[in-house]
Amino acid sequence: MNDPVEFDADANSRAAPEPREKEKKKKKKIPGLNRTLPHPNGMTEYVYGFPVHGMSIGTSRYPALSKDRIVVFVGGGGGMASGIQNIILVNGCTTGSDGQLELKELLAYDCGEDLISTACLSSDGQLLACAVRGACRLYKFVRGDVVSLQLVGQWDADKHPSTPCINMLDFNRSINQLVAVGDDSVARVYVLGRVGGSAKSKKFEVAPAIELKGHKQSIVAAKYSPSGDLLATSSRDGTCLIWRGNGGEFSIVTTLEAKIVHSGLFPPGEKALRRMGKPFFNCLEWDPTGTYFYAVQATKRGASILKQWRIGAKQVSFQLSSEVGLQPEPSCSLGINETGTMILVGGTTTGAIQLFTCNKSGGGELELVGNTPKNSHSLAITGVGFGVAGKDVSVPISCSADSTALVYPVKSAFEKPPLNWTKILVAFLFIILSAGGVFYFLGGVPAIDGMIGTPMDIGQSPLSAKLAKAAAAKTVEDNVPQSGQIPVAEDSRNEPVEPTATEDVDVAASAPATEGTANVEETGHKATGDEL
Repeated sequence: MNDPVEFDADANSRAAPEPREKEKKKKKKIPGLNRTLPHPNGMTEYVYGFPVHGMSIGTSRYPALSKDRIVVFVGGGGGMASGIQNIILVNGCTTGSDGQLELKELLAYDCGEDLISTACLSSDGQLLACAVRGACRLYKFVRGDVVSLQLVGQWDADKHPSTPCINMLDFNRSINQLVAVGDDSVARVYVLGRVGGSAKSKKFEVAPAIELKGHKQSIVAAKYSPSGDLLATSSRDGTCLIWRGNGGEFSIVTTLEAKIVHSGLFPPGEKALRRMGKPFFNCLEWDPTGTYFYAVQATKRGASILKQWRIGAKQVSFQLSSEVGLQPEPSCSLGINETGTMILVGGTTTGAIQLFTCNKSGGGELELVGNTPKNSHSLAITGVGFGVAGKDVSVPISCSADSTALVYPVKSAFEKPPLNWTKILVAFLFIILSAGGVFYFLGGVPAIDGMIGTPMDIGQSPLSAKLAKAAAAKTVEDNVPQSGQIPVAEDSRNEPVEPTATEDVDVAASAPATEGTANVEETGHKATGDEL
């Protein structure tokens, strides 16, 4: 503990010391918000004094400070000793004079030497769960005129032997369960309750974990359904397990598998597939109405896929209803608004956001609204979500490890991606070559009037060769002598051997008159071999 600092009450009465030369000191980042930068396209950039590693948006318990929502950013990097504070930053959502959403800092909570990697707000905005390496830390928002946090408890929630790490936390809707998933491939559900069982009790207690074992590798995402009776967990083993909870017992009702589907003209080879790695679902979200389930299928390299499943009436069947290709980079964050009509997907390398709409009246069809400009964030996007401005207007928000958060106006920040003329040209050439190959197979290249060439200048197609062979066989069959006809000798090259000019053939003496020799008999003329 640091020694207490003593203050001298007579300090102001003493003579001022002699001025010294100003020493150049390294400028340290200011904890919390450093500055706000407006963009020409209407975006507002908030620059903070710490890398933002996670974000959670929930209901505000301080209506005087933030009417509807609060936005919590967590992150840091080493503590004040390194000049970058580990912090929990609570922001309120207000609407500016221009109708745009504005973030107002309400609380900057110093976490000391403990780096918070991810966080989750309860649906009523009362509890905040944070991950500190392999430990889960639970905070409570204390009501009052100012925002304040109170530590409820802390416990180990990941048992990985070497590098324990919690990847995601999530509350159920009733706020009596908290799930924590990490690198030890076990999902742990903690039952929360108030001491003494009284709803008026201000103290919480946490029951021993219910361990859900079904994955073979680290678990990267977990989300409760809106009703709270289903829990989805996804792992790097390529599976997403849907669990049904019944009291203190959970059972697997459905397994969704990540698969690579090649839709391009030229599918990747084995080497490219090895570089991409095994696909897995790294982001999960439920539709707030319980109609659809969303997941982002990603690989180590290459574009990700946004998948949508329609949930059966009994919530036990999942039918894949839509697949949408995302930007050409792995996507790592997913968010959905309260009505389930807008979906956000964030990338890793270009720092761009994609916005989709879900047409529920049209069968849940997904339509791309647009992309933000590339390098909107200079590093990977660590969280996306929706704030509320005005009368229930959903406003996209994103945060990144580059120490910034962006608030996007939907009408101007998202643009339709330009046409990829390279892909269009390749597709056109592929169609032309394919059509030429089919035409060549069917009948070769025809001669065109006024152009040099004959129908078979470049070779005979396989089909034409077969037809020619069949025609030749038919000709040989037709040349087989019938009764009364004279056979024609052939050599080994299948060419007829013509008789010499001096040989005379008496047709009438060699065979009786037939239909083929009627003309010879009528004229009484002896045909030579040349005439035959």
